[in-house]
Amino acid sequence: GPIRTSVVPATPARSISTGVKGDDEQVFIQGIIDVLFRDEDGGLILLDYKTDRDTNHKRAAERHRKQIEVYAEAVEDILGEPVAECYLCMLQDGSVIPLKK
Repeated sequence: GPIRTSVVPATPARSISTGVKGDDEQVFIQGIIDVLFRDEDGGLILLDYKTDRDTNHKRAAERHRKQIEVYAEAVEDILGEPVAECYLCMLQDGSVIPLKK
């Protein structure tokens, strides 16, 4: 499948806090990345577990896209390299939804 996890050292999840500029004020967003790891090619892969009952892939991607974009931007700011791939892991039915960049 699209997620390659064999023999890849895990990066522990870590809290992120990032400043986002509003129209005339700065807003701080805080969150915890569920899983961030490197695939066998060295690319950063971000996974976020979701407990939504509605697991329709299109709707779930629309609901969570902004959150995952903020997480990916924070990872790039912290580690100095972009996230290669992002996925939602839907715990309700076990499906995995790739998020297009």
